[in-house]
Amino acid sequence: MKKNIPGFTVIVAILLFSLLRCEPLVVNFDSDYLNQDNLTIQNNASAAVLIFTGTITEIGTPPSFWSGVSLSLQEVTYSVDRIIKGSYTGEQITVSHILVDKSRLAADDTPGLSTTYFVIGKKLIVFAKQSSFSGIDYIDFDEEVGTFLYSEQNETSVKALLASARKLPEKRSAPSAPSRSILTVNGTGADKASFSNLLDQCKERSSTLNSLVSTISNSETWTVTLNLVRDGENIFVDAFNGRIVDIDDLERWHEGCNERTDLCQLFGHFLQEYWHAEVTGDGYAKSHESALNMENQIRKDLGKTTELDGHVGLREGEDLFMITNYNGTAERVKIGGGNNPRPEGVDVPPPTISTSTTSLSFDHTIGASPCPQTIGTIEIQNTGGGTLNWEINSTVERWLSFSAASGTATTTITLYFTCDGSWPADVEQTFRITGSDPITGKEATNSVTVTVSGSVHY
Repeated sequence: MKKNIPGFTVIVAILLFSLLRCEPLVVNFDSDYLNQDNLTIQNNASAAVLIFTGTITEIGTPPSFWSGVSLSLQEVTYSVDRIIKGSYTGEQITVSHILVDKSRLAADDTPGLSTTYFVIGKKLIVFAKQSSFSGIDYIDFDEEVGTFLYSEQNETSVKALLASARKLPEKRSAPSAPSRSILTVNGTGADKASFSNLLDQCKERSSTLNSLVSTISNSETWTVTLNLVRDGENIFVDAFNGRIVDIDDLERWHEGCNERTDLCQLFGHFLQEYWHAEVTGDGYAKSHESALNMENQIRKDLGKTTELDGHVGLREGEDLFMITNYNGTAERVKIGGGNNPRPEGVDVPPPTISTSTTSLSFDHTIGASPCPQTIGTIEIQNTGGGTLNWEINSTVERWLSFSAASGTATTTITLYFTCDGSWPADVEQTFRITGSDPITGKEATNSVTVTVSGSVHY
């Protein structure tokens, strides 16, 4: 007598029930958020080249920026436990996961993967596809539900979704009867005028971009809001989280754009990426792919014969670069500490150092005041162009210390009286803050001298 296979029986029961009722396939994962997104998980499962259960053995160092116009990726190496879909014979596999700010799989503060899921020894279910990037074999599918915690229940549910041959309907469809403008641009009057002028120039050069802007501007349902800022820290264009456009960088990029990289492509990329997410409800990963396709259409309008394969950000030593692949040929553009591209040939103004104060004072009573004693804080900002790397360029007495002696603006440092040694009743120390742009090499237009004075009571 044959024995029933519990997992197989569950899968068959789920499928028969779903088919008899003629309703979308519903399975039972062990987490509410997975059960609420059956549609995405089934479509991901259908499109994935490889689905496996694996235990994390190594987690790579993340880049210092989130995905925006360029992808930000972090490698994770797994010991392969079981292949659910596809073919893979190795004992270990490395998958590059997409870092998207505020997504379920992202860390809460700095760019990186969430430690809720990505910890050495943790067992996960991973959906992967083959990568077009040089040196990267597999990339994950979705920053929300492309990877999740392993359980027998979750594995059974994934297998049930794979066993269903029916394609689920799309989440949403684009509005069919556009009637009113909902493309909103926030910013000062001058910045909005500058942005509109740049966009109009690109619309004249590309009929594809003109059509996209017209579709977005006359949508009946979906809202696209762009927020214009100046001197956005580590931001060039953030099309997915925050919808931020750094207009002064956009202006500088426009002045220096060349045959290799064109401003109009970037307009098309972030508008399509945002629009696709609004219309379909998809996450960043799929919206980014849609945006790359839009860029290729715009490139044809501009008379370019090569196609864009993708963007990927990576770290080389202490410098961050964007690698842009055109049919497998990579060009490297240095972009500093985030999504802040600086094309070659653009004359970026030097940084200017500004501090919240140039003098601090304190009173310290030996035996009564805390030791060390906080004197105060100084905020160091860049009010000029480019990026400011600053440092305290002075030797100071032992009684004075800093929470940091160098950094990248904007930074707030704390000053302390250390109580180290015996000091006169009145003490005073001056120090100088200098800086330069690590990308252009230009020295700051100024230095700032700060004076710290205090009274020591015995």
